[in-house]
Amino acid sequence: MSSDLSSDPMHACKPTHTWEPEYDDLWPNPEREWLLRAAFSEGEQSGIALNRWRELAGYVQYDQIDYLSCRILPLVYKRLQQSNLDDPWMPKLRALHRYHWAKVKTKQQCLVKVIDCFDSAGIPTLVLKGHALLASGYYADAGERPLNDLDVMIRPQDVAAASDLLSELKWTQVGTGPHAEFHAYEWQDENGIKLDLHRKLLPPPYHAIDLDHLLSTSQSVPFFGRSIRIPDPTHLLMHCLVHGRMHWGEIPKPFLWVADTLQILAKSGDEIDWARLVADAKRFAIVFDIRESLGYIKSHFGAFVPDTCLDELNAISLTRSDLVPFFRWTTNHEKHSILELKDLLRADFHCHQQLNDKPANLRNYLPYLARRTQRLITTEAGGRRWYFLKQKAKNEGIAATVFRPDYAHVTKRSRREFT
Repeated sequence: MSSDLSSDPMHACKPTHTWEPEYDDLWPNPEREWLLRAAFSEGEQSGIALNRWRELAGYVQYDQIDYLSCRILPLVYKRLQQSNLDDPWMPKLRALHRYHWAKVKTKQQCLVKVIDCFDSAGIPTLVLKGHALLASGYYADAGERPLNDLDVMIRPQDVAAASDLLSELKWTQVGTGPHAEFHAYEWQDENGIKLDLHRKLLPPPYHAIDLDHLLSTSQSVPFFGRSIRIPDPTHLLMHCLVHGRMHWGEIPKPFLWVADTLQILAKSGDEIDWARLVADAKRFAIVFDIRESLGYIKSHFGAFVPDTCLDELNAISLTRSDLVPFFRWTTNHEKHSILELKDLLRADFHCHQQLNDKPANLRNYLPYLARRTQRLITTEAGGRRWYFLKQKAKNEGIAATVFRPDYAHVTKRSRREFT
């Protein structure tokens, strides 16, 4: 084991705030950090951390718990059970764990049918996110890691064939707009189980990391009597650090990614290719995402992250365009200024052209810009953006609505220590 979380049970209950991220609009708040420590501490320290979380969060009754915290509680339950600790909430935590176990098992069986169908048709696949973590043994059982949907990655050129196969299996494509156009098509079966059919690893405006880049290092793991392919530990870690912390819909500051990252580092720390992680961070312009997430994990939870890796990431200079994807996927990402919105549209366009293997020139950009402008004018999401801009003008002035904020403190920062 590379992480010292297990060997030093007290460490997970002692935050080491010697490093602070440049931008804190996505990290777990203090009480949620205590919940995470309850999941990763040993013995009595797990119970101490759980009580501290309840105290800080103000939870008196189990029914008061928020949705995001409920996604960590099955792991807390298993930790309390392993440590022979009792708690007034144990019966309900046991029921929550059993509920997720049953739901996940159903989704896993559904995933097998999809993968079998694609394999029979010669369509290469890669299973992503929670199902990949469960299949590779990062969690002890299916109840520890709640899952929302299935995530399967294919090549862009296989989308038409895969869509026909899903239709034959009685799946229905749902959802339209930029998410489907740039990232993943969403499908739903007759029982309401959802599948994200990915063509790239990260949503726009991140660079197009496609299946071929991941397959060369991917691993085959046993799954329900067959085998599936999942990203190797380095790419699993990379995906967690970037994708896991993104703000989706009405759920701000998700933090299940912290648990996923700690599990990967604890069980596969020796298998992480840190040099390749840095190289990929540079290649795909995710340096800021990787270094901030790793710095947080190392400083707040004592996870093993080589100082040389963080030093290399710190030494890489950034431009404003490197930060566009990061700020697009934070809690207040819809409150962009007009020039920031222009940056986003340009980055989205380059992502779209990469995905479809087409040149990113002015001739192609103009019709794309016309389509996106129409969406901004006619869709509900576009209406929210204009509303936020109007509110920004009212509260902060016209200049704040038009011009980009100053990111100099991010792009020209001094080296910091992570010990």
